[in-house]
Amino acid sequence: MAAKVAVAAIVVFSLSQCQKTEAPIVTPWGQVIGDSSDNSHSVVSFDDILQQGELIAVTMSGPETYYEYRSQPVGTQYFLLLQFAKACGLSLRVDLCSDTTTMFKRIRQNQADIAILPNSLKNDSLQRYQLATISSIGWIVNSGNHQLADTLARWYRPEYLNRAASASHPVSLPRYATDTKRYKTPRGAISPFDNLFRRYAPTSRLHWKLLAAIAAQESAFNPSAQSWVGARGLMQVMPHTATRHGVSPDLLYQPNYNIRAAALHLRYIQQQLAIQIRDPRERILFTLAAYNAGLGHVTDAIALAAHLNRDSRHWSSVSQVMLLLQQPAYNRLPVVRHGYARSSETVDYVERVVARYQTFKGFRK
Repeated sequence: MAAKVAVAAIVVFSLSQCQKTEAPIVTPWGQVIGDSSDNSHSVVSFDDILQQGELIAVTMSGPETYYEYRSQPVGTQYFLLLQFAKACGLSLRVDLCSDTTTMFKRIRQNQADIAILPNSLKNDSLQRYQLATISSIGWIVNSGNHQLADTLARWYRPEYLNRAASASHPVSLPRYATDTKRYKTPRGAISPFDNLFRRYAPTSRLHWKLLAAIAAQESAFNPSAQSWVGARGLMQVMPHTATRHGVSPDLLYQPNYNIRAAALHLRYIQQQLAIQIRDPRERILFTLAAYNAGLGHVTDAIALAAHLNRDSRHWSSVSQVMLLLQQPAYNRLPVVRHGYARSSETVDYVERVVARYQTFKGFRK
């Protein structure tokens, strides 16, 4: 777990050529030190990065490095690097790689500024191949970019990592705010917002009681709810999702606009899944999963199921394959485009929403 990492290190990747008389050293990623064929690229300085306005990082997907949650980038090292980028007035771009070979090649060729190593790459294996590190996870830069390495070293404080870990793994925190404006639920109704669920059910192409079940699971019908990743309101709509569907993020704490944005997004998900999942009943389950995890992770699970010769058209099968996205052996396969996913949460989410819906179907109104 990234929260247990003692310190984030800046690892300077040595690119200096060896004397021809020295025996070549083969690194874990296949680089032969002493072979200059890959070192002909001019080094990008930190001044160049500042002028371009963008910091480019490469990493391998995982909970301690980088992953997407509801289409929002998260991860301990991502949050830490994001703070550095903001402090420098830079935007941050993270590109996922399937292996360290690709990561280090991009650093050598100055196609990326920083490589973030996953925890699985231990200290001793780095030290044996002339990489300096003081932690089980490091940030690697081209050794020629002294400006960037020095700036990182001056900026970093150990407490920054703890803050980043808390932001990316709020296990002990509530999923959403508990302070809420009280709404009285009419007798026999599911919620105070049943009329809005009915109004937007045709837009969502789902039964209004299923919309209510989603809201119950997302926020316990709390229109003031805000999650740790910034999802807002009754249906926990992300601001960028609302913007995509023409709803201002500033209006997401108003039930009418929140449910409307959610309904439009649920319809959009179904439209995107229509070709792959032709059975409308199955499509609903996939839609719920995508609403929770993001469409990218669900399409990854479908692709992975097909790759593993599993049934890719039924949620009962794909849900089990989706759990494999938590494991590096599967989430780094070429068919998986979005990497690590908190898929156990997603599978549980679908089950809970369906169970709530079954309960709500017993309500008269």
